[in-house]
Amino acid sequence: MVDHFERASKELQRQRLLYIESDRDGKLLRTVKDEELVRGAYGALYLVKTCFYNKAVQDYQSGVSVGAYVSTLEHEVPSVLARMPAAAPQLTAFSLVRIYTSDPGYEVISGNYEANGKLGSLHVSYTKGGECILGERSRIDLDKPDPRFKKYAIPLAIDLAQYVRSRRLPPPGGIEQSEVVTLVYRHYGFGNLFQEDTLNRDVVTSSRVLQPSVTDEERTLDAACESRFLQQQSMGLPTVD
Repeated sequence: MVDHFERASKELQRQRLLYIESDRDGKLLRTVKDEELVRGAYGALYLVKTCFYNKAVQDYQSGVSVGAYVSTLEHEVPSVLARMPAAAPQLTAFSLVRIYTSDPGYEVISGNYEANGKLGSLHVSYTKGGECILGERSRIDLDKPDPRFKKYAIPLAIDLAQYVRSRRLPPPGGIEQSEVVTLVYRHYGFGNLFQEDTLNRDVVTSSRVLQPSVTDEERTLDAACESRFLQQQSMGLPTVD
């Protein structure tokens, strides 16, 4: 296991840019990149990108997801760009995050969607005092009813093209709890670039474009990682975790 850290200056905390893991034979198994997206009274929200190598794609699937996790000071904070690059990669996933008040803290609900707009995974986390105290992550079977979809206003599918054009989500219907924040993340190039939208009553009120750093190791491995993602898509396997 190898962790790559960076400290931009003596005054700043160091950041972990990349985690690399091999199997017992010394072959590369996976890389993990954690991006701290936003932080508030409800805790910290992260984008996590995991790439697998040298293993059967049916058993080891790469994935991108957004969710609340235990807060640390050593996750990477992506750079904020002035605008979306003209040559941006294609839209490959989409995350809808709804944050609700909950005694004694908050519930952070993250629905992660495939490029076709279908819900692929659901993260439900409970936070208190700015820290994640309990979390559950599950892949979604769209054929099985789940009361959490209605409870948290997480649709089974989202028309991504319509959202991008209209800059709004369809009305969610009755929400049982008090909503604090709604965020949408559009993932381009399987997590190589993403756009964060802040919504009020499901209408976009502000946006920013975020870009992770790229280590030398990532430049070498990017093609292999993207190839795995594309293979998963072609086989109908999930690409969100």
